[in-house]
Amino acid sequence: MTSEDDELIEIPRPKFPYPGLRPFEEDEWPLFFGREAASAEVAERLLKQRLVLVHGSSGCGKSSLVRAGVLPRLAQIHEGLGDGNDWKRCAMRPGDAPLRNLAHALSAILGKPDPERTLSIRRALDQGRQGLGDLCKILGCSPTSTVCIVVDQFEEIFRYARGGGWDEVGVLADLLIGIEKERRPGLMVLVTMRSDFLGDCARITGLAETFNRTQYLLPRMSRGDLLRAIQEPALMYDGRVTRDLAERLITDANVAEDELPLVQHVLLRLWTDAPEVVRGERREKILELGQYSKGGDLSRHLTAHAESVGFPPGAAPDREPIVRKLFQALTDVNAEKQAIRRPIRYADLRRVLAVEDAPLRAVIDDFRADGVSFLTPYEGAPVDTGTMIDISHEALARRWTRIADPETGWLELEFRDGQRWRSILVQSAAFRRNQRALLSEAVATETDAWCKDKNEAWAERYGGDWAGVQALVAASVARAKVSRLLRRGAIAVIALLALASGWLAVSEMKARHVADEQANWAMVAKQLAEDSRVQADAAADTAKKAKVLADTMREAALE
Repeated sequence: MTSEDDELIEIPRPKFPYPGLRPFEEDEWPLFFGREAASAEVAERLLKQRLVLVHGSSGCGKSSLVRAGVLPRLAQIHEGLGDGNDWKRCAMRPGDAPLRNLAHALSAILGKPDPERTLSIRRALDQGRQGLGDLCKILGCSPTSTVCIVVDQFEEIFRYARGGGWDEVGVLADLLIGIEKERRPGLMVLVTMRSDFLGDCARITGLAETFNRTQYLLPRMSRGDLLRAIQEPALMYDGRVTRDLAERLITDANVAEDELPLVQHVLLRLWTDAPEVVRGERREKILELGQYSKGGDLSRHLTAHAESVGFPPGAAPDREPIVRKLFQALTDVNAEKQAIRRPIRYADLRRVLAVEDAPLRAVIDDFRADGVSFLTPYEGAPVDTGTMIDISHEALARRWTRIADPETGWLELEFRDGQRWRSILVQSAAFRRNQRALLSEAVATETDAWCKDKNEAWAERYGGDWAGVQALVAASVARAKVSRLLRRGAIAVIALLALASGWLAVSEMKARHVADEQANWAMVAKQLAEDSRVQADAAADTAKKAKVLADTMREAALE
């Protein structure tokens, strides 16, 4: 090794050589290989333009580039300018309160929490570009004092806007437009966004034109850059990734969406599981193709890891519904039915899941633990009622089989439940107009049972009107009960009628039998009478013949 390599190794290192599914953080820049040229180009553009939009497909490394590539490079540039230059940076995501989140992020870089300072910043932000002067004054921006703002996952503003926040989104966009146009000394902004949201930017006046001038489409990494990104970090930890494993990972990544997070995830898993090999006085880890092949492809490795975290041996029986509902709450589908993130505050998450605090925290902590990082905030960060809970990357929702299966996956089941609720809302609206517009008996019974697993907080995600639907279901179930009682009464009456009819039929049969018997005896009597008459006629005929014979014999005797 050269002396330069020795100096590199002395740099404080993160715990692991690979971040896993989450993006690289700024302090992990020593492990961030393969994007040096892109980092330099974005930093150079930012210094000139004051605003750069970095966009690309999901999983192409936008956040990692900004955090572990561009920000450290800018920090080094400002350090090279001497002690008289001040450099501050903050990162935020729009979430469900873009301006509030930005105000808190900016206030935090100025020192201890100060509500008055945060309020002053928020007032300046609320003015859009008109408040840039006040904002720069509060932040202390000048040619020798720079503040760099990272607005990560800018696409979140469109979800917020669809929920009724277009005015606030317009103010934030106006602020970005003003920063690019006025180019005030000491203030710069880095924005990351998925490319499929570029069209949405045209809905905001002036934003499309600004982004057209400042956009940077992040290109795919070359094969050589990917090899460096895979192999170099292990070398810094006395380890090694074999060439055949690296080549296989690149091949598998080229046919997968979210390729870079999946590769970083499997490398972290292989590193964690790999045994140490003694090489003289050194211990090293060697990651080999056979170790990877035993676990299947990139998606199977992710599924196996998520399963081991979600359902460890000996887990309580009630853990499964908590895990399932947690990820159903944290994921959604877009218009193309692709899985997307749906961050939610912890207090709201508890209401949606309707579970106790302790078991929910235990599950969340397992999924955000060091070396897992499937959820944010990561291990060590506090979680209170206002903390946003989110999945670290959409690859988890797209690759973990329990979530992503197109037929039985949690996401698909949640999507169907959401559609079902929206269809019930239509019936609920009809019921409000006409109290006789009830559900059929079978639908009412099924819907009543289905709603037992839902609550008002969950319903708000799909249109709300929990009370209206419950009123519809209750009325429908009540009518179904009445219908069943009426049917039972009718059946009883029918049974009595059938019994009476049967008795009458039997009586009639008996009467008919007696009549038949009497008729038979009458026929017999008639036959006997006829026989007696015939016999009497025969006797009379015989007597007549005997008299004739006697007369003849008497006459003969007289002669």
